[in-house]
Amino acid sequence: MTRSLALPAVAPLRLRRLDPGLRALVEEGFELVADHVVLARHAPTAPPWRRMIFPEAAYYEGSVNHVHVEHELEGEKGRRAPRAQAVTYAYAVAQALATAFPARRFDVWAVFREDSVVRFHERREGERGWPLPDDVPWLGVHAG
Repeated sequence: MTRSLALPAVAPLRLRRLDPGLRALVEEGFELVADHVVLARHAPTAPPWRRMIFPEAAYYEGSVNHVHVEHELEGEKGRRAPRAQAVTYAYAVAQALATAFPARRFDVWAVFREDSVVRFHERREGERGWPLPDDVPWLGVHAG
């Protein structure tokens, strides 16, 4: 796990229960689009990767695989703790990726602004990962 200096010392903790809306995203799993791992729910609408638009594969995957946590929450308990749900979802995605693709390495990022966004991409040798600003709270969970 990595974290930004902007993330307060008393950061959201992992919860024992993931909101049903977020849990459904994890349970639906992943699909390969070309050689890119994407959320199964996003696979049908994922555009093809074009280096002119996304100079790094991580930028493409992070764009396709981003989830606005507050938009996916279904339960009242989840709505009361969206940042904690984002952290829990990030860990659940990392674990699911490690299980589904044990030979690959992934970075899962939870970024906290007005709303919480969680995205992931495959970590590749010689390629830059998703750019994260220093002045925004974020948490990284790494698999593989």
